[in-house]
Amino acid sequence: MAALKEFLFILVLLVLISPLSGTPTKAAPDDLINAAATGDLARVKALLAAKANVNVKMANGGTALMLASQEGYVTVVEALIAANGEVNAKAIDGNTALILAAANGRPEAVRALLAGRADVNAKGAGGATALYFASGHGDREVVKVLLAARTDVNARTAEGGTALMIASQGGHREVVGLLLAAGADPNINDRQGASALHLASQFGRVEVVRALLAANADVNAMGAKRASALMIASQHGYLDVVKALLAAKANVNTKAADGGTALMGASQNGHLGVVEALLASRADMNAKAANGATALTVALRNGHLDVAQLLKGSVVSPNKYPADTTDRVACSSRLTVQLETFGEGVNVELRQGIPGNSTVIDSQPSNGGNVYFSKLCRGSYFMAIGNWDQVDVTPVRQFENNREYQSRIIVQPGSGNVTRKSRKTL
Repeated sequence: MAALKEFLFILVLLVLISPLSGTPTKAAPDDLINAAATGDLARVKALLAAKANVNVKMANGGTALMLASQEGYVTVVEALIAANGEVNAKAIDGNTALILAAANGRPEAVRALLAGRADVNAKGAGGATALYFASGHGDREVVKVLLAARTDVNARTAEGGTALMIASQGGHREVVGLLLAAGADPNINDRQGASALHLASQFGRVEVVRALLAANADVNAMGAKRASALMIASQHGYLDVVKALLAAKANVNTKAADGGTALMGASQNGHLGVVEALLASRADMNAKAANGATALTVALRNGHLDVAQLLKGSVVSPNKYPADTTDRVACSSRLTVQLETFGEGVNVELRQGIPGNSTVIDSQPSNGGNVYFSKLCRGSYFMAIGNWDQVDVTPVRQFENNREYQSRIIVQPGSGNVTRKSRKTL
């Protein structure tokens, strides 16, 4: 969603430049359009005195006033307005002189147009107002002028975006502060469900996140695909943002539409520091997504062994550590695995169950020697060996309590030791 919004924002800015390349509907030697575009005040006044059409339009609907406003030629803007230039005329794309001035950072031209009764809430390309464009650029001065003219601070684009959203996405902290002070609502969602807090979290704008939270932004609001700001920041690895959200009492175990959690997103992408912060806030280690994945399984699946090691130290599996005291004592079997022809650095994952219906119990990196698993309960086990999606899977073995087991695993054609499977099917 945010990527789409950013693309639309850039697209609109490109459209705004187009009047400079246009031509008037009736070309003339001393063209008012050309004089305004170059800021030639003397020529503009001479043409106006000679009864030139002040509202002559180019093929794209642009006028002399739009061009002068876009370039910030304030005296030309004032002269054209005084000659009854249509201050609220729109080009084909819907943009007005005020929108062009604001989008191009021309505060004095904005003041002149407002003094000439320009519509401060006019909507241009994409349904955006002058305030939206100025906020997206982080233009504090233009934003102040527009707010003083009582622009609608919560006006929405065709996609449901607001000035606060685009400023938050861009990390424009001062503009965000101005908008909030003027009554911007931090809890408006766009058509995709995203709020200013979601966008600030997605782009790692921690100072903006803090400002939005201080303005009572809903820290647990769900955005696109029922993702919270904490999920978004965790997935992207923005530790400072994660900490700020957690301090604001973000729900660490909220689930997205697919059942994923913040911990799963951080684990999947290998963001170790974020995983640590989430675990310290009591993230549920045993939470499962709709496809059965856990934080540990997605970390292993994506080769993030440091994250997997951290998660293993925090997981409390009901299969590995039963609640009953007698059963816990009985879960004392050990497995020694001897690997041959695998090489160093390969991950050995021990799973309880059968392929297609199994749970990761433990995982160990192999350095070419033996690998050990302990505190195993009675049940069916097999191993998945490898660092990527395609892994070598051993046959299922039945373990009893309080036993010592050994496995010697060789990878070579015809050995019968392993079969190649996708980790996703386990």
